[in-house]
Amino acid sequence: MKYVAMTGLEYNGKRVEEGEIVDDLPRKSVKWLLEQGLVRPAEPDEGGET
Repeated sequence: MKYVAMTGLEYNGKRVEEGEIVDDLPRKSVKWLLEQGLVRPAEPDEGGET
């Protein structure tokens, strides 16, 4: 699943900035990131290919 970073994030030695679309978040962190409002699910038309 793809997510939109709502703020800058660092994970797995990678940095993404606000607004970037990612699909490689650590699985164990997704729930917490969503709860904290740090990411949101990407809409189907965001991020190119689905």
